[in-house]
Amino acid sequence: MFTGLFGAATGREQYQLIYSGNPFEIIVEMFSFVFIIIGSVGYLLILKEADEQVIFEKNKKIESDYNQLEALNDKKDKFFSIISHDLKSPIGALIQLGYILQKTHTDIPIHEREELIQTISNSAKKTYNLLENLLLWSRTETGKLLPEPMKFDLRVSIEETLDLLRHNIAQKKIQVVVDLKDNIKVYADKNMVSTVFRNLISNAIKFVHENGTISISSKMNIANHNVMIRICDNGVGIDPEVLPKLFDLDSKYSTKGTQNEKGAGLGLKLCNEFITKNKGKIEVESELGNGSTFKIELPLA
Repeated sequence: MFTGLFGAATGREQYQLIYSGNPFEIIVEMFSFVFIIIGSVGYLLILKEADEQVIFEKNKKIESDYNQLEALNDKKDKFFSIISHDLKSPIGALIQLGYILQKTHTDIPIHEREELIQTISNSAKKTYNLLENLLLWSRTETGKLLPEPMKFDLRVSIEETLDLLRHNIAQKKIQVVVDLKDNIKVYADKNMVSTVFRNLISNAIKFVHENGTISISSKMNIANHNVMIRICDNGVGIDPEVLPKLFDLDSKYSTKGTQNEKGAGLGLKLCNEFITKNKGKIEVESELGNGSTFKIELPLA
């Protein structure tokens, strides 16, 4: 008989076998060892039935993988639902308005023609914003859009957003009150935060009546090293039954604005995703008929 010296296990695999129609799990382990007398390497295979804990953990992982796939499938269905419904309508309106302008541009007065062109322009911008939100959301859900934090000025970011929306603000004769401290530097992904501001301020414009008010303010919290931005409006407010569902991707909540402006109900979900990814927090307070306040917390630089 030769004397052997065992080394470490060189492999471990788990398999499922079928015996008499019944599946059972086995674990195969392989060890290498050296024969002391002749100096050659040998291998030993050990087969043993997997214990209940191993089987339980494997089944748990299978269940987790299944749930993740099911969730991804649900998100895919929602994505295509938004594309087929919410993108189709504004693009259809653009085609119809373009057709009217093409056929009647010589017969209608100049001021009506200018109004029609402005309507086409507004519809194109809204369609573009929706498409941008869709693409950002899809990239976020597939893990392809990761935050790239940087130091930037909060006031500058807000003013850039207001400049983009100045036509919408003027069209409803809305008063915008900005009360931001100077030189507030936040540390977050600038593009993501700009998207959040654009969505929230656009929503405020959408749900404020003509001659309404939107206020934007900030409050520093040095102890927690963050800043809170408040975007308030005196618009129609939000139904209390809807409030818990605003940031829920599974809910399909969307309502028309005070001038029948439409939305996909996707913007707030995207805001929540982006603020969370940047180590912040977003909350909403609202009273039906008395407006809404969105509060965003972001880390200071």
